[in-house]
Amino acid sequence: MNTVLIKVMLVMSLAFFGVFIIRAAMTFLRFLKRIIFGNSGAEGVRYRSFRSKLLIASFLLIFAVWCLRFAVGYYAVYNEVEGVSSLKPSEAIFNSLVHTLQTISLDEDYTVYITAGKNMISKVIGSNSGWIGFYGVYAAVLNILVPVICGAILVELLSEFSPKLRLFWANICFRTEKFYFSELNNNSITLAKSILDYSGRNINIIFTDAYADTDEENSTELMAKARTVGAICVKDDLLHIDIHGRHSKIFLIDSDENSNIQALTALLDSDSEKVKGAEIYVFSSDSIYSHLDEETAFVVNKKMMILGREYDKLYGGSDEDKKNEYILRNIPAVIPINGVRNMVTNQFSDLPLFEPLIGKEPASDGNRDLNVTILGSGVIGTEVFLTAYWCGQMLGCRLNITVVSKERRNKESSFSGEGDFEGRINYINPDIFKTADPGTGILNFSDSERSEPYFSFNYKESDVMSDDFVEMIERSELLDTDYFVVALGSDEENFAVADRLRQIVGKHHLFSSVPGRTVISYVVYNSDLARALNKENKHYYSSDPKTADIIMCAFGSLESVYSVKNIFFEGKSGSASEVEDRYNRKKNGTDDETAKDNKKKRIKNLKDIYSYYSSLAKVAHRKYREFSVGFHKVSLFETDDPAKDCNQVPESEYLRFIVCAKKDEQTDGKKKSRWLDELAWLEHRRWCAYMRVKGFRVPESEGRSFKDYYSYSLPEHKAGDHKFIVLKLHPCLVECGKAGIHGEFDEYGFLLKEKPFSESEANDFLDEFTLTRKKLNPDSEDAKKWDYPEFELSGKELEEYKKER
Repeated sequence: MNTVLIKVMLVMSLAFFGVFIIRAAMTFLRFLKRIIFGNSGAEGVRYRSFRSKLLIASFLLIFAVWCLRFAVGYYAVYNEVEGVSSLKPSEAIFNSLVHTLQTISLDEDYTVYITAGKNMISKVIGSNSGWIGFYGVYAAVLNILVPVICGAILVELLSEFSPKLRLFWANICFRTEKFYFSELNNNSITLAKSILDYSGRNINIIFTDAYADTDEENSTELMAKARTVGAICVKDDLLHIDIHGRHSKIFLIDSDENSNIQALTALLDSDSEKVKGAEIYVFSSDSIYSHLDEETAFVVNKKMMILGREYDKLYGGSDEDKKNEYILRNIPAVIPINGVRNMVTNQFSDLPLFEPLIGKEPASDGNRDLNVTILGSGVIGTEVFLTAYWCGQMLGCRLNITVVSKERRNKESSFSGEGDFEGRINYINPDIFKTADPGTGILNFSDSERSEPYFSFNYKESDVMSDDFVEMIERSELLDTDYFVVALGSDEENFAVADRLRQIVGKHHLFSSVPGRTVISYVVYNSDLARALNKENKHYYSSDPKTADIIMCAFGSLESVYSVKNIFFEGKSGSASEVEDRYNRKKNGTDDETAKDNKKKRIKNLKDIYSYYSSLAKVAHRKYREFSVGFHKVSLFETDDPAKDCNQVPESEYLRFIVCAKKDEQTDGKKKSRWLDELAWLEHRRWCAYMRVKGFRVPESEGRSFKDYYSYSLPEHKAGDHKFIVLKLHPCLVECGKAGIHGEFDEYGFLLKEKPFSESEANDFLDEFTLTRKKLNPDSEDAKKWDYPEFELSGKELEEYKKER
């Protein structure tokens, strides 16, 4: 008998089992790390799936059992143990495989093998050795673990053929984050791939209402793509499957976007547990989006009433604070998503409107003209106009927007009529075009003073694919456009027009006495084509071979619209949450930073959708505020590396500028405290423009003057809740002067919280609103002071920068 072979097999069995234990421990530690510190997988990093981990574990245990069974069987052959003594040594190998399979199927006689194994240990190692007892425990552990682990992998393999079984298995793993999609289509599968690439961890992706019809090529391709991302595809509707809301994100992303609101209403009307604590993303890019906020607020308020009654039934409802905490914990976060609007916002953040203005000399009045021309008045063109309207608000800058389209001009409001661009804008909010009229009362900030218009607007009817368009642009002021956006129809048409614009504008730059810079952004929906176009040199040199004067950029591809960056505003949402959190801490008098659960804070901010999008807009506009105070000196036109972002001003540099703005310091001949007042004015102006894009208006009553708005908007019973989100009314949508708040400042130029303003004849409409509000409710906060840049700093940062001073 070869005792060396027996010992080798025993060592190999222990080695396989040891590797299994190490892998199990590492998996458990990673799981523990995610529980304690949250998920922090690197972008693009892909980890093994749960199925792969089970396969590896089962193979390790099977080899451990086989080595042990072979050693015992080999010993039994040479020692004439009853039942195996007639076997040849070669047959012992297959005999051990059979017993291994019997161990998996729970058909093994464990007593015989444990007894035979102990005899083997006493003969090979020694009867006085402690290894005999260890063998009994080791064999028993293997006999328990192997059926369990192999049973799990069997279920996992079977689940490949049964999506419902996989869905049931996914729901058992309640800690795993789950992403539910209301439909399997190109948009949803693209977003699912982006989520999987970004997450860097084990997640579950579930497509509902997914049909595999072999007669339809597109459906078959979608199912194949879903399988490549390891998704679970079920034919049932989203409303008819089991959802565990607490760790779920639900995407209502049907091709027919009108169905999304219906699905949202049905989900929130349900009394089940499926949406409690979930995040529900409702997609729409059509005209219905302009009223999606009201619909969302209505159904969420209805769900809050249901949860309130539920709490009263369960706990009696005597403690109002606990009741509100219960509602906040269980109410789903409903986030309306306009993918096109998000895409345009990201584009104007990545390639800002002010890029061509860097280094441009101002006019005699100290202002620079920002000329934006939009070719196309469809869904994308409309969103470009609306985003440019609020994003383009800057100090020392006049915004001029021109829309070129073959649609007829019609100023009447229309929900979905063709050929009426201005009518569509007026349907969203008629106040937008009023802010372009220097004679309208909406620009008044006192009885005798008014603000400059927010923008000037020009509409030109022309078919951009005709010779008439070329002649028109060569003869008009459009040659001096700083920022073109081409959003016409097909990718080929957009690229052809953009390239023709490059030639016309480049020729103009070549023969112009004053050098110009122009950005040409054009929509390319095909993701592969967009990547190819942007890989090429986007810089073009017309007059100076050392400095580019034209930048071309393709944007709006399917991959970019339905991406983590675009849907979740990744890279901005964290900053937006910080803005809202700092605002609330300062408002509540708890300015110091505290250790908080970031995930809970994010969920809380998501559930206040008004504050969520308002904070996102403030973060997206930050580069424009930095440019307004002279931070951006280097332009993307001046680098040969298109990937280099010259506009990343260190946050600490901008915040230090705010803190060190003492009243007696001078910057560019202007007192720094004036910068604070003007930045506050700019922030309020930007906020007004953004709120109008969201459909909000001043709650004027018929027959009242503009100055008397507050007598309608502040009845006594509403003194502490002045905005009406469901009605889209906000009394702060009035102009204010650049002089700032008439109040007392500390040595750093910050307003004293005890004396935010003083009543005087110089107050503007926003001051008068604040005074009226405080008279009705002395504890109410000042509506104007929150626009000051101080509130971009946490209490800790504020103290650190003050120490530097």
